Formats: sequence, structure tokens, C-alpha cells
Amino acid sequence: MAEVRYVPAPGTDGWRAAIGAHALAVLPPAVTPQTAEAVWRRLDGGGIGALVEALTGAFGTSLTAIPPFALVVVEDDGMRVAVRGPLEVVLEGADGAVSVSGRGVATWAERLVPRVQRVTVSPEGALDEAQALPIASGVVPIGAVLLSADERRLPVAATPATPAPAVADAPVEAPAPTSDGGSRDAGGAEDAAVPPPARPTGEPAAEPAAETSGEPSASDTWIPVHTSSVDGAGDQHADDSTIIAPRADAGAWAATVARSAVPAPAAPSAPVLPPRPAEAVPPIVGDHDGATISVAEARAARGAAPRFEPVADVPPRQPARGRVRLSTGQVVELERPVVIGRRPRSTRASGAELPTLVAVESPEGDISRSHVEIRAEGEHVLVTDLATTNGTVLLRGGQEPVRLHPSEPTMVVSGDVLDLGDGVTVTFEDLP
Repeated sequence: MAEVRYVPAPGTDGWRAAIGAHALAVLPPAVTPQTAEAVWRRLDGGGIGALVEALTGAFGTSLTAIPPFALVVVEDDGMRVAVRGPLEVVLEGADGAVSVSGRGVATWAERLVPRVQRVTVSPEGALDEAQALPIASGVVPIGAVLLSADERRLPVAATPATPAPAVADAPVEAPAPTSDGGSRDAGGAEDAAVPPPARPTGEPAAEPAAETSGEPSASDTWIPVHTSSVDGAGDQHADDSTIIAPRADAGAWAATVARSAVPAPAAPSAPVLPPRPAEAVPPIVGDHDGATISVAEARAARGAAPRFEPVADVPPRQPARGRVRLSTGQVVELERPVVIGRRPRSTRASGAELPTLVAVESPEGDISRSHVEIRAEGEHVLVTDLATTNGTVLLRGGQEPVRLHPSEPTMVVSGDVLDLGDGVTVTFEDLP
């Protein structure tokens, strides 16, 4: 980040800002200085994950217990903002101002905004920039905080390069014929503009080679000129050749395009093969009625790849959001909601939302018929205790066991374990 400035709060028990090298978090008065310091130490290394981990460690894993917060992380392609609660983050840039708030969101609102030049968070009201002070890193009580983005980090719109002016090829003049049947270029001893000698009377004019490109045809800009040596008897020699010379009215096109003096030889055509004779079909012998196949044909049919017709009305399979591994050995992918219990049943009416039912043994009766529900919501996985008699306990590494609140969703992460009772546990793996 280029610069962070904050307006000091009148007291020390209000909102605080934890500011790192590439991120800042705004925390409410309910967050203790110790928790704010823990957020500051993890901020640059973990982003939203580190912030949520620090807050859930202090306030519990229940979503209702997590306090409001605002998080701004500087990334290569813009600013990533996460806001929970009634806070409002205003981002200003070349495309205008964008406001991100967590009002009415059960978890938090998250958004990536490109080309941001200025970010403002004012939990205590209006921002008085005249009272703002700079800060590089640390935790301070604030009335407002302002982040000015480094202009060097903003992507620059690509400007199309101006094409260089086209340079016409130097005019190439056709070689002029000489008296001995040859030709010389324009720099030779003889003048290239000398017209060629006239052809003998009665000799037909040769046609120029056909053009294959999209350029003007030779008949429009070029004319055939024959050069040959003629003896006193009027006989033409066998080394007669044809060149292409520009017409007098051809214009600039004929002056800027060179043509070969001798037409290129035609490409040899591919040899034409005689048609392959049709194979003789053996006559039907015996009791073959046209529907019977041989053993070899049956084996070939079994070895062929199966073909399936597309079915348009089959809904696409939902992507997996990790999996759960039960102590009983069962592994269930979180492609849809999962209900685990002694005799689980679905309470949803929609076919697209029908959950996966997983039954487990409970000899002592500690597990209810429908004990716990697991479902993915957005980028998170939530578990809900279905108002059970004996409850559900969440085990998270490095923390005390937490009993889930009945009928209240709780967010879980990879490595968390649910204890349902009767020795049955559920472990979460590869969650997003």
C-alpha cells in the first residue's frame, strides 16, 4: 500500500484499525486489544482466513457471535474487500465510486474491485481529512481510516500502436530486349524504354499466364511481349521467350509490382488412379436370414465404445465442496446437503435440494434420528444441530470443545471434527 492515514478516536475503547503492509482490518469496540494484536500479526499472511480464525478463536464459531468487521487487501488486480455487519467501505477509482456493506448478509459480503485509487472506512461518521495522521503498520483507535492506492500498482490500459506508413516497393522496370535476342536492365548500356522488335506477320500473340491471386489481372495492367531473333528468311528461332511488360495506361499499380519474365511452370497434376473394383458379396448360404451375426462380429460389437444419446433435461452435477469422513468408514462428498442420524429423513420438498441421507448406528441412543445437517452455502460449509436431545460437539485443533447451538448454522473448516455421540465422529476434509 502506498499510504494509510487515520483520524484518531477521542478514546481508546472505540473502533480500532489493524494495519499491515498489504492489508488493513477495522474492528469494533467488542474486540479486545489482545485480539486486535492477534489479527494484526496474521493479517498479511492469511487475509480473510486469518481474520476469521482470530475472531472465531475469541468469540466462538457461531456466526451470530462473530462481531462486525471490515477488511481491505491490496492485490495485483485490485482491492479485495470483505465487510460484515452495518459497516460501509467506499472505494473510488477511474470507474467511479463503489460502496460495499454487510447489511442483511448472514456471513459477510466480499468483492474484488479493480483500479481503485482511494478507500475510505468511517465507522464513527464523517471523515475530517485535516485531522488525519499517517501510519505504516500497527493497531490504533480510529474514527475513520483512509487508504490511498499506489499509482504504480494500478493497471494501465493498453494503447494500440500506430501502424507505420506503408512504403511502396521501388518501381521495377521490365527488361528491354536487345538486338541479339537477350535483354538488359535499366542500368545497362542500352535504353530500357526502347520498344521490342515487331513480330513476324501472321504470328498469333501468346496469352499471359492466368492470375491466381486477388490482384488485378494481367490483361488489365500488363501485355505480353515476345522476344526472338529473326534471320533474313523470316524464320523464328526455337529459343523464343515471352516477357510481361506494363501497359501505357496501367497507372501506378503496374509500376509497383514486379512480374517474372518467364511464367512459372504449372504444378504437376496428381496421377489419376483407376477406380477400385467393388468387392464381391458372397451369396447367402444355408439358414442365414440376415439377422444372425457371427461370433467375430459379436466380439467386435462388444469391444466397440458405447454411444449414448444426449439427454437435455438432466440437471448438471453440482461441484463438490469437499467431503466428510465418518468414523464408521463412510466417506460422503458434499455435492448436496447431507443429513446424518440414526434414521435420517429429508424435510425439504424441492427435488434439487434433496439431501444425502447417511444412517449410523447408535446402540445407546445418543444420536437422534435426524441429528445434524451439513450444507455448502456460497464459499463456506455450515453445520446445524437439528435440535437434538444430547447435542453435538465441535472439536477444533488448539481450542476448547464447543457445543453447537440448536438449529443455528455454524461455519466449519478443514480438519474440524463433529462428535455426535456413541463414538461416532465426522471429520471435514478439503473444504474450500
